[in-house]
Amino acid sequence: MPTGVTVFNEKNRPPRELAEPYYNITRWTTVDDGGHFPALENSDALVEEVRAFFRPLR
Repeated sequence: MPTGVTVFNEKNRPPRELAEPYYNITRWTTVDDGGHFPALENSDALVEEVRAFFRPLR
């Protein structure tokens, strides 16, 4: 199953190398603005990332 990851805080970024053996990562994006609550802090970036992830799956 395709998996998309968007990290909204560079300093708390999980290591991609640990996730790749278990998930089919098709999109990995880091966004500088936002934090623990991206829907409240940077909703435009969150919506754009969700749309960009699902666009090729249509």
